[in-house]
Amino acid sequence: TATAPAPPPVALKMIDERLLALNHKLLREIAIMRQLAHPNIIALRDVLRTGGKLVLVMELARGLALFEAVLQA
Repeated sequence: TATAPAPPPVALKMIDERLLALNHKLLREIAIMRQLAHPNIIALRDVLRTGGKLVLVMELARGLALFEAVLQA
């Protein structure tokens, strides 16, 4: 029996829904991220709501954290 390939790893970003009510720019950014498709931009795969949190399911970027990369530059 063949098994299905494992899905690619993802990064989860959890945002308290109370912050969304105060920050319309964040909602606009999420809407824009849904429309973007470019190899140099982290892809937004899905958006979920659970337990008072908005969960952004994003492409996992391997390597250094941005802050670490900037320090090494």
